[in-house]
Amino acid sequence: MNKEMVWLGGLVPYDQAVKVFERIGHRSIPRTSLWRESQIHGERLKTHLEREQARVKPERVVLPPPGQDHHRALGISMDGGMVNIRDEGWKEIKVGAVFEVGEAEEQDPITGERVAQATAMKVEYAPVRWMSLDRPYGSWRSNEGSLKLPGPV
Repeated sequence: MNKEMVWLGGLVPYDQAVKVFERIGHRSIPRTSLWRESQIHGERLKTHLEREQARVKPERVVLPPPGQDHHRALGISMDGGMVNIRDEGWKEIKVGAVFEVGEAEEQDPITGERVAQATAMKVEYAPVRWMSLDRPYGSWRSNEGSLKLPGPV
């Protein structure tokens, strides 16, 4: 009963909560009882939330200096396209790629000199999302790397 008192006291003013309890719950509860229960449980909730917030504060996370946080440079890319599925219509598919950034010697097309260019190495692809134009199917992933579509195709 205390739980319902606090819940209702949080939704409407205490005077209205008393009337709701009398009409729907067939109970006569004084306005001061609603207030007291809300204060007691509200303080417990406030303490609980403060503890949770202190536990996950960004200040607790210690990151290494920039440039030293990874042992190798990584890049991320995402692209997508539309696919027409028989009897279902057009769907959108998105693919993400994670890759190591490396250097490769290439010939400059203008000067003809050999220069070091940044390039993607060890590229790994993964499906990001499969979605209909009218309703999303939700996030999904393929761990094996092969394309797995949710539902009938």
